[in-house]
Amino acid sequence: MNKTYELEKIDKHKDIEQHQDSCYIIPSCDIYENSDAYIIEAELPGVNKDNLDVQIEKNILTLLGKISKDNTNPIYSECSLTDYKRVFRITDHISISEITAKMENGVAIITLPKDEKAKPKKIQININN
Repeated sequence: MNKTYELEKIDKHKDIEQHQDSCYIIPSCDIYENSDAYIIEAELPGVNKDNLDVQIEKNILTLLGKISKDNTNPIYSECSLTDYKRVFRITDHISISEITAKMENGVAIITLPKDEKAKPKKIQININN
């Protein structure tokens, strides 16, 4: 069964994306939907809540996670400390003023509440006798 989501990711399927002078890792994300909201979970190891930036502009949701770098210069390194960036196009049926974000164990959890018009409604059936 192929379900089309109103939440449409617009980044490419690459691990690293380059923007002008910066290079970003595109984090793995899971998107869930319930009757009240969409929930995005993005894996951002090394990012704390103070270094997570969630922005929305013209129905584009941008997650930017910055890794704290200390002032030491490694002699040898196999781990690159690169920041994270992920971009999503969101539907008009999101209540933008109620979007929330939190960090739990290196995972950013962004909740995008649905506008009342987009929530499913049960219609009662009346039977005339």
